[in-house]
Amino acid sequence: TAELAYLESPAGRLFERPYGWAWLLELQAEVRRSDRTEWFKALRPLTELLASRLREFIAHAPYPVRAGTHGNTAFACVLALDYARSVHDEPLARAISEAARRWYGEDRDAPVRYEPSLDEFLSPALIEAVLMREALETEDFERWLAGFLPEGIKALADSPTIADRTDAKQSHLDGLSLSRAWCLRRLGGSYSKFAEHHLAAGLPHVVGGDYVGEHWLASFAALALGERP
Repeated sequence: TAELAYLESPAGRLFERPYGWAWLLELQAEVRRSDRTEWFKALRPLTELLASRLREFIAHAPYPVRAGTHGNTAFACVLALDYARSVHDEPLARAISEAARRWYGEDRDAPVRYEPSLDEFLSPALIEAVLMREALETEDFERWLAGFLPEGIKALADSPTIADRTDAKQSHLDGLSLSRAWCLRRLGGSYSKFAEHHLAAGLPHVVGGDYVGEHWLASFAALALGERP
């Protein structure tokens, strides 16, 4: 396909790394679950290329990207891990778990009081915690989380303030509400009680708002709502 040819060219080597790579892998995971065999086969050359490329990238990255925007490595790894498990890509799943422990295993006292920045659609602290929940055994994760969020989520329980939804950067904060809802549900336990508040803050702006938010917020709404039975 044209997409595969572009990504295999020199110009496409870093295109959409890692955000777009991870979303495409997540799409393939959804296709697999929906049993769309013809779609799965059509996407397979592209997703296998990007899975291999992502595996190589994270295996050799000495540091994670902690920003709450497109480059965030924890978010990419959460989506890619879903793909890896759905298609039984054990090398990718193993690389993600190893990278998560290497990047984040010693993290303590997440600076949640500094969240959010003006253009974030991810909580760096919460998405890191979600990845570690997937990468560690239950007891190890609970011990890690107690050190990472020793006083709970504190300010992350509040929905962000948005002054101008026509601002392409500020509109990211509606996505932050939705991704926080998704993360809090996945963390479960006492954290899940805060999810509905964030969902209620972000969901009304998925449709009927400005294009700068409308054209992408649905993807984060799907994540947040997809955690429901």
